[in-house]
Amino acid sequence: MVVLPSPYAYAWFEAPAKQFNLEVKVGCKDPNSVDYCEDCQVEDNSRCGPCNAGWTKTNEPNMKCWAVGSMTVDCATSEVIYHPMGCVDIGVDSGKDCTCGGKDAKEGCGQQISHKNRRWQREGENVTSKYPHVSYRPSKENPGYYKSWQSSNSYSRSLWGVTADGKPVFDISNTAQRKKAQESGGLLQNTVYDRIKANCGGTTTRYELTEADRKSVPPLLGANSAVDGPAITTTDTTPESGLDNTSIADDSSVVSPVTSYTIPVDDGDDGVTDDDGDDGDAGNDEDTGKSSSNLMWPIAVIGLLGVLTLRGGKR
Repeated sequence: MVVLPSPYAYAWFEAPAKQFNLEVKVGCKDPNSVDYCEDCQVEDNSRCGPCNAGWTKTNEPNMKCWAVGSMTVDCATSEVIYHPMGCVDIGVDSGKDCTCGGKDAKEGCGQQISHKNRRWQREGENVTSKYPHVSYRPSKENPGYYKSWQSSNSYSRSLWGVTADGKPVFDISNTAQRKKAQESGGLLQNTVYDRIKANCGGTTTRYELTEADRKSVPPLLGANSAVDGPAITTTDTTPESGLDNTSIADDSSVVSPVTSYTIPVDDGDDGVTDDDGDDGDAGNDEDTGKSSSNLMWPIAVIGLLGVLTLRGGKR
């Protein structure tokens, strides 16, 4: 060390080549990733690989794993969209469980799951909704990136779901940001939702995943995923029943209603079709099982007595 006289006083030291015996470990800090590094001091989630069973994400470096809870299928293309898991009902008295099988309602569903209003997502808060979104800031050159006016970081994005090939489906209200998200390869919730409704008969259906279903979801969605998605099968149209609706027609020959007091009389002409639609013997009464010819003699007798009575009256 050399000390010069005042007013020029300098101190100079020869420091050793390795002054500090300190190691800083950099790695994946996502607890739901297979590459989670518990003792790492610096977080670098680009070092994270696939997620644990039941969680998924894309290969976006800034996205962490989130619990899968449901999926929507496009009826025309069989495209699958995976949605994050939220609260589930566990009984009338028990209420709901918002832990997604984890330790609490904050990190159990994933560190980037948020219950907040879908337009203004905030990560790291307790999950309280059944269908939450994923909130994260896409990195440069990735779908959804939109430079913030404060820095080169992207605005936070609200993720509605992810397709099996890794395309994020965003919920964005700002027109300029919606356009930017589409140009960068992202999809928009309203557009996808309307398309599925059109392809599925005017409605969309979310299929709620069981615990076994969740563990079968690919832990990394996109081109780098080596796990196949679910098998989507569609049923054929129902075979024809054999009924011909063209054979059903109104009988225009009936011009007046038939009352219960009318007794049909068969004149014995085989060429006439009777009320039951059969040609030939129109005297058979299928309802009673008796022949209407048995009524002819009593009617004739009553008619004869009536004629005699009238004649007697005239006298």
